Amino acid sequence: MALQRQGEQIKPRTPQLYWEIIHEYESNHGEIFGTPKLVLRQIIKYLNISSTEDLKALKTLDIGCGSETRKEYSLQNIGYHPTVCRFFTKLGIPITGIDINYPRKDKQGNPQTEEWKFIQMDLRIPNSLNILEDNSFNVVATTNLIPHGNIASTSPLLCNSNPYSNEIVKIEDEIFNQALRMLKPGGIFIVNIMTIYRKVQIGNQPYFKFTKVSTEGQDDLPYIIHQPILEALQTQDPPLAQHSQTLLPHPI
Repeated sequence: MALQRQGEQIKPRTPQLYWEIIHEYESNHGEIFGTPKLVLRQIIKYLNISSTEDLKALKTLDIGCGSETRKEYSLQNIGYHPTVCRFFTKLGIPITGIDINYPRKDKQGNPQTEEWKFIQMDLRIPNSLNILEDNSFNVVATTNLIPHGNIASTSPLLCNSNPYSNEIVKIEDEIFNQALRMLKPGGIFIVNIMTIYRKVQIGNQPYFKFTKVSTEGQDDLPYIIHQPILEALQTQDPPLAQHSQTLLPHPI
């Protein structure tokens, strides 16, 4: 047990706000398990959220949010339900979910959305995430989708049941690049729950990168340097750039 130095304040590993929210939720809706609770904990901890009002002011994106209709793609023949999106919606936290299939189907087999914003998307198609705006989310999260050092976390559908394929490496790189583009400066990228990266600026230059802030998870990063194109380029006639940002590989 670490000793507390005189006058030093020790931060709790799990913020008190988290326990208050979980207690209130479970009192009204019953016990909640696993991934949704852990994602909430990481957001509160690593964004230093101090109130439910601040939490509800965040914009969160869940890439590969899950669907009850995905049983045929699961190695265990079970669906990965959109539990994070459902949990956050009940808490009143704005969230957008992306998945290849709709969250559920009605009795007639027709695809159905739910209360939260849903975007149907096949992440195997390059640049599919380009439809989302730059600097638009405080949090981007992905679980059980890309390996990032944990083969068991790879979506069987995304990698065609081969988590060692070149295709999944390309998809993971693109998801990292896109997350960096979509996050606001200071925002966090949660990968398979335990690995958290923060978007930070490099010096006084118009560059951004990810830096790992969690104590657990994978250290290696794919392409992480992000260079916004100067505003002047967008005011040219004709414009020299169609997008406000471009992605560059890490200069190692």
